[in-house]
Amino acid sequence: MLDTFWEQLVATSGIEWLGTITGIIGVWLTIRERAAAWPILIVCYGCYVFISLDAKLYAMMLSQAVFIAISAYGWYEWVAGKSEDGDHLKIAHTPRLKIAIALTVLVAGTALFGSLLSGYTDSTYAYLDGFATVCAFVAQWMLARKYIETWICWVVSDIIFIGIFVVQGYWMSAFLFSVFICLALRGWIHWKSTITPATRAA
Repeated sequence: MLDTFWEQLVATSGIEWLGTITGIIGVWLTIRERAAAWPILIVCYGCYVFISLDAKLYAMMLSQAVFIAISAYGWYEWVAGKSEDGDHLKIAHTPRLKIAIALTVLVAGTALFGSLLSGYTDSTYAYLDGFATVCAFVAQWMLARKYIETWICWVVSDIIFIGIFVVQGYWMSAFLFSVFICLALRGWIHWKSTITPATRAA
């Protein structure tokens, strides 16, 4: 097992290393609420467009491309966006109505992505890829709006992708997503300490 891991580590491509480093730095900066996280994450997502294409994870590939656009939106929101009360954007719980919408998008999006990938591509894990991807879409949108539930969505999505990466031998990516889970848990704890029931979005 260790020999296999070491061999995969040595064989890791430069683009996967770049995606790993920028991904860790980007997530760490989001925990600290630094707008500089967004351009760094854009580089990470660009790397994973190519990695997911090579792994035949087409839903993930699409998500990384979309994440680049959402990151531009998130960058703007963190610099000039407003919260539901019209104040400067701050960490809050996701409004109940938006949670319901997010769950609907998750179910419908998984069914749509899964059926399209299984029917029209050689996707390796169509429905798992689809579910994890849509979950990441929801997480990315929540992150752009500083909703604390983003960290829960990231953990769920990352766990699924870790399993897929391990099976396919992408050890560095599996390691990266494991670090993402640790950072997401830290993000949840840190963001939780900054909000009170009074700051819950209505």
